[in-house]
Amino acid sequence: MQDTTCDKPIAVIDFANNRIRIHKKTILSLGSPESILLLINPEKLTLGIMGCANDMQGSHRIRLHPKHCYELYSKSLVMAMKKAFSYWDGEKSYRLTGDYINTEGIACFNLSESVPIKPDEVEL
Repeated sequence: MQDTTCDKPIAVIDFANNRIRIHKKTILSLGSPESILLLINPEKLTLGIMGCANDMQGSHRIRLHPKHCYELYSKSLVMAMKKAFSYWDGEKSYRLTGDYINTEGIACFNLSESVPIKPDEVEL
């Protein structure tokens, strides 16, 4: 059986470092946007990542290193996510594997399906 997770968007929420890491392939699959918007829906337990223009309010500019993923550091955002999704352990990191909504240009993650990872697995 073939592993199809390599075709899916991947992100990591790293509570210890107040960091959200987005796999490089996920960004490229969104069309290599200038910036991204993070769309969080606490009621539906979802996180969306959408490519957008630089001047969109609330967007985060993408600066991709050719060999690395995109890292977003925000203590307030990560702590707000932890508070909204109380089943997460604030000492762990969680891998999110989602799906693309191609018609909308969004990578969508169901946060209830997040998987805790060991500290040595945090690198993507």
